[in-house]
Amino acid sequence: MLDPSSPWGYERKHAALHKAGDHENVMNAFETMLSKMSQSLDPEVREYRRQYISPRETKIKIRRAIQDAIRESPSVLINTTSGHLCNKSQQAVAFESLPVFMELISSMTKHIDHIRIQQAVTEYYRYATFSHKWEENEPLFEKVLHMIVYDLEESPTHDKLQMFCKIVRDARYHWAWSDTCCINKADRFVLQEALVAMFKWYEGSALTIIFLRGVRSPSQRGDLVKSIWNSRAWTYQEYDASKVVRFYAEDWTPYLNLDIPNHKESPEIISEMEEAAGLSSRALMALRPGSDDIREKLCLASRRETTIVEDAAYSLLGMFSISLPVVYGEGDQALGRLLAQLLTSAGDTSILAWTGKSGSFNSCLPASTAVFNHLSNTHIPPAIRGAQMNTITTKLQASSLDFTLVMTLYN
Repeated sequence: MLDPSSPWGYERKHAALHKAGDHENVMNAFETMLSKMSQSLDPEVREYRRQYISPRETKIKIRRAIQDAIRESPSVLINTTSGHLCNKSQQAVAFESLPVFMELISSMTKHIDHIRIQQAVTEYYRYATFSHKWEENEPLFEKVLHMIVYDLEESPTHDKLQMFCKIVRDARYHWAWSDTCCINKADRFVLQEALVAMFKWYEGSALTIIFLRGVRSPSQRGDLVKSIWNSRAWTYQEYDASKVVRFYAEDWTPYLNLDIPNHKESPEIISEMEEAAGLSSRALMALRPGSDDIREKLCLASRRETTIVEDAAYSLLGMFSISLPVVYGEGDQALGRLLAQLLTSAGDTSILAWTGKSGSFNSCLPASTAVFNHLSNTHIPPAIRGAQMNTITTKLQASSLDFTLVMTLYN
C-alpha cells in the first residue's frame, strides 16, 4: 500500500506507471516524490533528492531543442495531421501535445539524454516542400489561414494542395510547405524574407514533391523535358536545392512509375534534366549557391520563363546567395540590380558579354536573361575585382554615360 508520507512509495508508483506507459500520471507521481524528498526532515533523504532531475529542467532542454530544430525552417507550415497553417509559436507548441513529449520527460529522472531529445525533435520537425507551376485561383494565405486544408472546396488548385499534403502525411512527415498558402504576400517584410530564404527552405526540406501538370499517365520518357514545370524560372532552384525529390504526373502517379525513394538518383530523370538545362549532370551538380559559375547559372535562367518580370531576378537570389530589396513594379530594373551586385561582388565581367536589348537600370546591362542563352562568346572581358569594380559600377549608375569608362569593362 502507498504510504502518502513517504517518497519511496511514489518512487515505486512512478516506475510502475512508466512501465505501463501512463506518462501523465507518471509525472504527477514523480513530482510528488521530489516534493516529499525536499520537505523531508531526514538530511539523507534531502541529499538523495539531489540525484534526481526535475521535470522542469528536462522541459527546458526539450524546448531549446525545438527552437534549434525550427530556427531555419519556414515561418509558416501546414500541419499535415490537422490541416491547419501554423506559425513558429504554434509549431513549437505542437510537440508538447505529443505522447513522446511526456515520455521523454518521464523517462529522464536522473540524466538528460540530449541525443535522444535531439533525435525525437528533429524527426518530428522534418518537413516537405512543394514544387509546381502556379495556376489561376491558387489557395492563398488569407484564404487558408482560418480553414483546414482538407476542407477546401473542390477545385483543381485546391485538389492539388490537398493531394500534396496527403502524400506528405502518408510519407510520415508532420509538416508541409507550399509557396501558395504559406507566404503572406500582403506583408512585404514576410515576402522579402521568403524570397531570400526560399532556396534554404528547399535545401532544408526532407522531401520535395514535384507536380507535373499536363503530364498524363502513363507518363513517357521525354514528358519531363516538355513539361510546363520545366519551363518555369522558380522551379529549377527548387529542384537544385532539394536533396530528395519525387515527381508526380497529373493524376498523382509517380512519374515513369519510378519506385525509388529519391528520383534525383534516377538515370532517366538525370538524363531529362540534362536535356532541359543544356548542361551535363556533372556541370549541374557542380552549380552551388554563391557567385561562382555566374555565366552557367544565367544560361540556365535564360531557358526559363516568368509570369512577373521581376521574378527573372528574384528567382535567382538563392542561386547566387544574394539579398536584394524586393520591389514588385520596378520591371527589368530588378535584373539590373541583381547583375550590378554580381559585378561588384564577384568582378565577373562575363555578365557584360551579351547582345540584345538594354535594360532600364543601366544600358550596359540587359533587360532579360534571354541574352545569356549561349555559354560560348567571341569575347569575354577579363575579371575586374575590388575597389576598381566598385568605382566603375558606381559611376555607371550616374545619369551621364562615360564611354571611356564603359570600354574599361569591355576591353
